[in-house]
Amino acid sequence: MKNKILVSIFILSLLFLLPTPLFSLEQRTQTEQYFMVEYSIGEQSVWNNSIPLNVYITPKSNFSKVEITFNHGAITEVRYTGPQFFPVNAGETYQVQARVYPKEQGIHHITINSIAWEYDTNYTSSTSANIQIDENLQIVPQTQTYKTLNTLKYVLIVFIVIAIIAITYFSVIKNLGKIKKWLEPEY
Repeated sequence: MKNKILVSIFILSLLFLLPTPLFSLEQRTQTEQYFMVEYSIGEQSVWNNSIPLNVYITPKSNFSKVEITFNHGAITEVRYTGPQFFPVNAGETYQVQARVYPKEQGIHHITINSIAWEYDTNYTSSTSANIQIDENLQIVPQTQTYKTLNTLKYVLIVFIVIAIIAITYFSVIKNLGKIKKWLEPEY
């Protein structure tokens, strides 16, 4: 009796330890039956650290009302400014863009859903994007273009500060007589 219980516990623990797939190939194929949803990650902005997320959907059928939604965690903000609903034709590829604003370092998991709203049912296809962000809220790995643009940003800021100081200095020198006259009290 004791051995049967131990064998049962052993078998149950093996079942929990075996890796289970999150989705099988059959389920993946079924979700792509309505839309082919793909994405690409663009160059991160050096000014506000936003990351463009380009989404490409290719419907398998004509739908009159399609919506793109983004599910994400609390450490991520996604802003999509495109139309909420739009019609699509079978076989044509449509591109929409959202901007990802990371709030903290870590891996930002974003699920992209393409939903066709029909009168009797809804058809959904999804894909997921994982974006790794470092402690400076910059994408990992950084591209050479990003590093170059970041350097140019600081050069531009220094140039603007020097220009403002120079313009102010020469304006004061040029108008020094007018400034002295303006500051004198009237009697």
